[in-house]
This record gives sequence, C-alpha cells and structure tokens, in this order.
Amino acid sequence: MHGSSVKDVDQVQGLLVAASVGALLTQVTCFQKKDLTTTPGSFGTTVVEATVGRINRLTAVNADLLTDNRFIRRIAWVETTDGNEAFTYSDPNYHGGIWRVDRNVYDITLGMYDTPTYGSIFADIEALLEIDWNQTTWEDCRRPLYSALAARMFFHSLQSNVPQGLNSQAVFWRDRYHDEPSDTVENFTRKVENLESEGCSVKGIDLVFVLDGSGSVGSANFEKTKSFVSNVVDAFEIGADQTRVGVIKYSSSVTVEFHLITYSSKALLKQAIGNIQYIGGGTQTVAALDVMESQAFLIENGARPDFNAVSRAAVVITDGQSQGPEAVAVPADRAREKGITMFAIGVTNNVNNDELNAIANKPNDFYVFHVSNFGAIDNIVAALEEKTCNDPTPIRGPVVNNTLLLGDKQFLQQTVPMDGITLGIEAEEGNVVMFVSTDTPNPNDAFYDYRLEATEGQGRVEVFIGPEEFPDRGNLSVETSANEGSRLVRRRRQVSSQNGTDGGLPIGTVYMTVEGLEETNDFVLRVTEGDVTEPFTTAKPTNAASTLRPTSGYVGLVLGAIAAQLMKLAHG
Repeated sequence: MHGSSVKDVDQVQGLLVAASVGALLTQVTCFQKKDLTTTPGSFGTTVVEATVGRINRLTAVNADLLTDNRFIRRIAWVETTDGNEAFTYSDPNYHGGIWRVDRNVYDITLGMYDTPTYGSIFADIEALLEIDWNQTTWEDCRRPLYSALAARMFFHSLQSNVPQGLNSQAVFWRDRYHDEPSDTVENFTRKVENLESEGCSVKGIDLVFVLDGSGSVGSANFEKTKSFVSNVVDAFEIGADQTRVGVIKYSSSVTVEFHLITYSSKALLKQAIGNIQYIGGGTQTVAALDVMESQAFLIENGARPDFNAVSRAAVVITDGQSQGPEAVAVPADRAREKGITMFAIGVTNNVNNDELNAIANKPNDFYVFHVSNFGAIDNIVAALEEKTCNDPTPIRGPVVNNTLLLGDKQFLQQTVPMDGITLGIEAEEGNVVMFVSTDTPNPNDAFYDYRLEATEGQGRVEVFIGPEEFPDRGNLSVETSANEGSRLVRRRRQVSSQNGTDGGLPIGTVYMTVEGLEETNDFVLRVTEGDVTEPFTTAKPTNAASTLRPTSGYVGLVLGAIAAQLMKLAHG
C-alpha cells in the first residue's frame, strides 16, 4: 500500500467496520475505534461536540467540577467557529487550538497540577481520559480535547460556578480569558445566538412541565413562567412524530392543562401555554408529582410506547417549599423508575434546595437549576434545552423500533450485565448508522468505539459488548446516570464493582447514537443479553438467532468491496 493516503486507509477501515460482525468482529476490533478529539489538527462541529461530551462525562463523575452551562461549547464557536477558521492551526508558533488557549492560560493549568485543591480532577482526567496533565505541553493544545481541557480548567481556577446567563458569560470571557479581549460582548452574544438557533436535532421528546401556580408566585411571575415554557418549546419541532408537550399546573390542587396528545402544532401549543390561568393557593408539589408520574406519560395520554425509546422528561418549576424532600422523593423516584428524567427549577431564594435535589436526577448540578428571580429564568433556557435534547434515553425493552428522517438522531443508553449484551441493528427502510461508545454518551463520527451501518435489504449488523469493554478505571467519582434514583449522592469512592463481580450488578453502560442517512429511515434495534453473534455462513439461516446476521450475499458484497479497495490502493 505504498503511496496510499491516510484518507485511503480510513476508507478501508470504514469498510472493515461495516463488515465487522460475526467471525470478523474479533479480527477488526482495532480498526473500529475512532477518536478525533485527540488527533492534532482536527476540527469541525462533530469534533467539538464529541470533545465537549467527553468533558461533560468528566464533570458528571467528579464532585469538584460543576456544570459549565454550555460555556466551553460556546467558546469553541466564538473563538474559531469550531476550528473551521483558517487561523485555528495556521500559525506554527501558536498552539492554542480550537479554544485559542494562550500560552499563559495553559501555564496556569500546568501550575494547578500540584495544587491539592485540584488533585481529584487531575486524577480523574488521567483515569477517565488517559491524560497525565503534568506530562503535557502547550503544543498538545493542537489536539481538541487538550485545548478544551485547558480552557475548562483555567475557568475553573477563576471560579467554580460559571455564570448562567449568556451576557454574563460573554463578560466573563472578555475580561478573563485573553490578556487583550479578542472580541466584544455583543459579538460573543450574537455568535452564540446564531449557534443555538438551529434547535434540537433529536427525533422527539415527550416533555411535561409541572408549574407552581401558588400564592407566593404571584400573577406577574406566573406570566414569566409561561413565557419561559414557551421559549423552551421554540427549540423543538412540535408534532405527533416529533416532540410532544404537556403541562400540569398546581397550587392547593392539581390541574392537567393539557396532555402530550393534545397539540401537534407549535402555534396552537404556544397559544395554549399563553392561555393558562394563574390560580394562587398552597404548594402541593407531592400531589402534582403524583399526577405527573401516574397520568402524564400514559400511552392513552400521548406518551410514545417503550419500543420507540423516545425520551421522557418532566420539568418542575417552583418558588417555594412544600412537604419536604422525603415526601417529594417518593413520586420522583417512581417517575425515574419509569425512565422519566426529572428536572427541577427553583426560583427565588425561598426554595428548599433539598426538595429540588430530591426531585431532580443526579448529578444535581446537571438537573437542578437555580435563578434568583423570575426575571432571570430565561438565562437557563439554553441549558435546559441542551439537557432535554441530548440526554440519552434508557432503553426500556429488548427492541427499539423507530423512524428517523434525514439527519435525525436518537441518543440511547443501555446497562450491560456481567454476561455482556449483543446489539443488532437493521434498516427496514432507508439507511442508518449507529455509533457506539462504552464510556461517553452521544458518540458521533468523530468519537466512537464501534460504527455499525445498516441498509435496507442487507440484513442486520451486530456487535457484542462484553466485560472486557469495562476495565476498572481506578478511583473515579460516583457515576450517576440519568435514570438513577435520587438517594444516590455525588461523592468520590472506589468503583470496585465495575468488573461485574458484585452479585449480578451491571458492569457498565453502553451509549448509542442512531442517525438517519436518507429521507426516511425505519430501523429495528435488538438488545440481547449475552453473545448471540454467529460466524458468517453461506447456508440459509436455520434459527432465529441466525437471522440477526447479514445475508451471505451482503457479506460477499462487502468483502468484495474491501478487496477491490485494497487492490486499488496496492496499485495506486
């Protein structure tokens, strides 16, 4: 293969991955993993999203890092348009990369390494991301993950709580990031608004708002709450096959304003939100959560069935105190057991933080939002949109069957038992690609462990995820995934059960992103415990397990394509 380019090699590897099922799987595993987040000179939105996803993963497992409210994501766009600007890597003497990390900023992060305050963070960086920060150089910031980590750690050294509001973030960035401001607050804000104007690319969400309409809120502030809900709705495509929205209002009593099934038009939905009436009275949060958990996500009220694996999320907005954290935790935990992701928004300083923490998923700084007053509630619109849009959905059954349009994505997650699981995907119509990661949610074309592509009429493609995919990563912080109970606390401990030796507990979680590649794409994803993959055979399948394999004709087609490509490169 003399004279072949890296691109040529990648093409061959891509073909190998497409065929990497059954007997070939063990031979081509090394070709499957792709990581552009640590590749010098990588750029583009998928690279940035994958990089930010890996840093968010670090934030989720480390008790000392708080959520950054999309700050690092926004800086990549403002500084270099996700690395697409020509100057990102063109200067051989400047190594700041996509996040434009100046030498003095990087040096500050290097000095943090020996400071005990930051010890747990750097330990988790090494355990989770396999980066010994003390051995890095400024030149490493030409690798996207290193550039982003340096920016993230630098801002953490200034203050652990990144501002929520876009304008406050712009001021923070302008005044503290570079010795001389590289742009204005106005331009930072304008660029970010442009970045975030595209909305959510996820297929659909079943989203229910639970609104506090008690006497302490007041009529004027209730109007601001409704405006906030309307602004969140703007980020989603509303429709029967897209995002569905329901609203519950509560005070001394509970009222279902409308169910998920009621509105399939965004205009009519927003009109209905605007027509919700303020009532006043007490704060019966437990009763409201009971109604949400028991009624709002019923199939007859508009929730999609389990086999669609559509995300279910509830957003509770309150300004006061109700019956205490133990009481609200009961219905909130029941909701979580049904796969409903719980968010809590506390407005004013009168809120009982323990109640919010009991309502919301863990880690709390990802799922609990605080604002000082109702006038500031719009500061968290973007952060809430991102979490509701991008949280992977726990698979609630052995089969996922859904339809994706071109560019639609579905983010999924599945716990892995000690015997491992087999993932098998088939396109009944169109063409879908599934990216798989064993450690990072929402894998994409820039970062994945496995890439499986299924095409209509060409059978099912499978991969087995076994215990060897989940080695002990050492002294990591507690992992608390989107569907775990509220009684877990966010603290550091030894993760001794990751090897699956503790009585049948899950050994890990596998994350999947399914993306539609044609105008209409119907797919079926099967999740089976254990390794049910089988070697390729030219014989007609004789049992159900065998039907999970691609047809022999497809195998021959793929292998022929690989051979042709190898011959082409050999003579190139």
